[in-house]
Amino acid sequence: MFTKYSVLWVAFIVISVNAQESTSLNPSQFIKIGKGSYYIETVSRKNWFAAYESCRQMKASLIAFESLEEWKLVNQYLRDMQIYRKYWTAGTDWAEQGKHVWFSNGQPLSLDIWRAGEPNNYNGDEHCDEAGPALAE
Repeated sequence: MFTKYSVLWVAFIVISVNAQESTSLNPSQFIKIGKGSYYIETVSRKNWFAAYESCRQMKASLIAFESLEEWKLVNQYLRDMQIYRKYWTAGTDWAEQGKHVWFSNGQPLSLDIWRAGEPNNYNGDEHCDEAGPALAE
């Protein structure tokens, strides 16, 4: 059985994850948002790779938004909590430059959740996708 859990690290970045039920996750630390459960960490700062590894150690993966509704609910919650920092998603173009997919499942990013011109591989060095409530609607 799969249960959706998301971990959000908030400092200058926020990280989200989907997880299979696991003894390494403590459901009491998670906040229910819509149909998902989310954990918000307000201390740790991590780059995409460290975030990915932290998720992996929890038997989880960076979030791949399944719907525009999920994305809106998560970002509205962050705004309501006055958390305006960016967070990592599973979006990346590491496999093929300019072709962004969800790293966790290989599916193309089909949701229109980015600002105009994003993701843009700024300076040829942005291959990991971030989002955030300040970027939302």
